[in-house]
Amino acid sequence: MQFSSKLTITLHILLTIYKFQNVDKVTSTYIAESLTTNPVIIRNILGKLKKSGIISVEAGVGGAKIIKNIEDISLLDIFLAIEDDNKKLFLSHDNVNTDCPVGANVKDVINPIFNEIQIDFENSLRKIKFSSLCYDLDKRIK
Repeated sequence: MQFSSKLTITLHILLTIYKFQNVDKVTSTYIAESLTTNPVIIRNILGKLKKSGIISVEAGVGGAKIIKNIEDISLLDIFLAIEDDNKKLFLSHDNVNTDCPVGANVKDVINPIFNEIQIDFENSLRKIKFSSLCYDLDKRIK
């Protein structure tokens, strides 16, 4: 099973902005070259990050900049900014036969477990600051 790659793509985008925002104009095309993807995909994610107040983007070739303190950005902030409206790890199967004893009770059995996993996931992301990724990248790039 595989989850969305949006978070890993977004972290790559943000790390690229972090590393080069004071050196170069970090445009969607610039970032897309690092990810080997289409700049339109990058622009869509940049729009969500801008809306959440993590970055600013100057139209045209102005480029993107991180405007929120990297110490104040958690991975949960990033996840919530870029994932679609339904940010649940596990979605319920709503079309069940309630005349069946399993179908009538399955949600009550599994949803509390999935809710606990969701809370643990979000708490884990909340604990990890974007700054820790930046500092690790700095150590690796000399």
